[in-house]
Amino acid sequence: NPKQVSALAPSSRFLARAMAELAGFGSLGKEGGLSAERPVLIDRFLEDATEVDVDAIRDHTGEVLIGGVMEHVEEAGVHSGDSACAIPPQTLPSWVVEVIHRYTSAIAKALDVRGLINVQYAVMGTTVYVIEANPRASRTVPFVAKATGVPLAKVASRVMLGATLAELRTEGLLRPPSDHGHVAIKEAVLPFSRFPEVDTALGPEMRSTGEVMGIDTTFGKAFFKAELAAGTVLPTDGTVFLSLADGDKPAGLVVAQRLRDLGLGIAATRGTADYLERFGLMVDAVVGKLSDASGINAVQLIESGGISFVINTPQGRGGRTDGEQIRKAANSHHVSSVTTVEAALAAVQGMQEMAGETMMVRPLRLLPPGPSASCHGDAVNVGVNVGSLGFPAPVMTASGTAGHGAELGSYFPLSELGAVVVKSLAAFEWAGNPAPRVHPAGPGMINAVGLQGPGVARWLADELPGLARTGARVVASIWGRSLDDYREAAELLAGAPPEVVAVEVNLSCPNLEGRRGIFAHDAALSADVIRAAHAAGRPIWAKLSPNTDRVVEVASAVHAAGAESVTLVNTLLGMVLDPNTGLPVLGAGGGGYSGRPLHAVAVRTVFDVHAALPELPIVGVGGVTNGWEAAELLLAGASAVQVGTATFVDPHAPHRVQRELLAWCTERGVTPAQLRGLAHQGGLPPTA
Repeated sequence: NPKQVSALAPSSRFLARAMAELAGFGSLGKEGGLSAERPVLIDRFLEDATEVDVDAIRDHTGEVLIGGVMEHVEEAGVHSGDSACAIPPQTLPSWVVEVIHRYTSAIAKALDVRGLINVQYAVMGTTVYVIEANPRASRTVPFVAKATGVPLAKVASRVMLGATLAELRTEGLLRPPSDHGHVAIKEAVLPFSRFPEVDTALGPEMRSTGEVMGIDTTFGKAFFKAELAAGTVLPTDGTVFLSLADGDKPAGLVVAQRLRDLGLGIAATRGTADYLERFGLMVDAVVGKLSDASGINAVQLIESGGISFVINTPQGRGGRTDGEQIRKAANSHHVSSVTTVEAALAAVQGMQEMAGETMMVRPLRLLPPGPSASCHGDAVNVGVNVGSLGFPAPVMTASGTAGHGAELGSYFPLSELGAVVVKSLAAFEWAGNPAPRVHPAGPGMINAVGLQGPGVARWLADELPGLARTGARVVASIWGRSLDDYREAAELLAGAPPEVVAVEVNLSCPNLEGRRGIFAHDAALSADVIRAAHAAGRPIWAKLSPNTDRVVEVASAVHAAGAESVTLVNTLLGMVLDPNTGLPVLGAGGGGYSGRPLHAVAVRTVFDVHAALPELPIVGVGGVTNGWEAAELLLAGASAVQVGTATFVDPHAPHRVQRELLAWCTERGVTPAQLRGLAHQGGLPPTA
């Protein structure tokens, strides 16, 4: 009755209009009408809620493993199969994630799940709503497994067959999730390019036909990669078209400003342009409605090639007419577009973070899994001692092979290594040798960089803070041309924060006191340098040279002078000559030969020094490319191992070598510390 409808409250009148619209479409009458047995169920829609997906596994003992918490990019209301999502969550407070963990565990317990369960949530303000729970595998399981390194499907299958999560940890199948400081983005692959007349606006109906994944160190970079893989090319130049629903215009200010910062042009509809101009953001072109008789409209602008990207967010059914035609035009002319303001914000963040950057490709196989439970649990104690210091793991980076260490943090968690040994620093800034500085030499390389570095003071101020934030234990390496140089560098390190646990004194470089000889070739000079280095107020290690037959004598002298450990060995002296000119290839003439050919020399030197000075801790370095080669140095007498030149080829090398070494130890039921010097006892540990 029209009179009855007019008497309803505004919200009820809105409902009445919606019901009338449904009746007009025939959706009510054709299905048999309404009755007590056929009620209309009305759900409350949560405006501006954040949707969250969780995949978890529960075993028969009741233990629940949270595989991953995925925060959706698009707001709740877009089908989860069409929405991008991120691991780890980017905006959810830690307490919200904890609540989600607890809710998921409680739901899995109430349903008595044995295996996988997927739960979807909507977070609005301080309230976490449960949308639905499905005690089964979800489409997101492969993504979570790749992002975390945990084989969820395999673990769940074993759990369904009766294994417990605790048993799978002991077995080594279930490891802690990888924590490599990366962000993983899942993005939907939509089939719109094959259906040019379909509206590309996203909604509650799933339309995707596949998924892709992007990984990088930040959300923006990972999102940029995911969009590229899904076929959405984000622009680097040209003009972006903006047409925003009223509720999206405040966020559109941020989008427009970032587009301007990137040097992109902006064209907009009159309503969007007026809103932006109220806040001082002028657009380059205002386009009219499709029904306008004069002026160019958005569809014509797209068809003419004047638009490189479209951001169009629909508003209600009545407001979709122009928007639908714009989106169809973009689709037909292969112009990438997004239809939610959340995706637009993510896109411009990715464009900003990738501006001027070279895209790095990181294959999943080079993203190592989390540390093995069998290597970090009761089966094998992986810690080692070097003098007075204890380290949680036996492998370190070596000085001089990367920068000062922090750059490797984008490849693996530096905190999982024993320590990071930084590139050798002087008391002064040093430019190094002239180019060329590096030359391949068979399976190794000749390095003539010449200890280029910012100096201790600048390193402490500019680079150490970032390295310290990774949780790494830092060993500062120092060098000098004279005794005073070493003393000054050590004094500068006296005020270093506690993350700098030791100082490695590089004695293997030319000096002035020795008349341009090498300190490590003279026992007395080396001992003098070590005594000067005590000004750092930290344990001192001495890095020695293989280019002398007096290594044992020098090692004994530096130990007597207070060095807690020796690092064996630095590079071999080498030179590369051009056969056509007879001149040295490297700018400095010669350099240091490192890589696999050095390994046999390093093992022999460690063996000889340990035989003569069994009480002296040794850090072995030289040509280590795999876990077995690391074990060789330990068997020869080293307490810990450094990985150097291998990182030029594989930045994951230190972490990979450590995993391989620990697996080798686990197989034999020994610890890395127990390997030390076993070669002197005439035997290897048997395979368990």
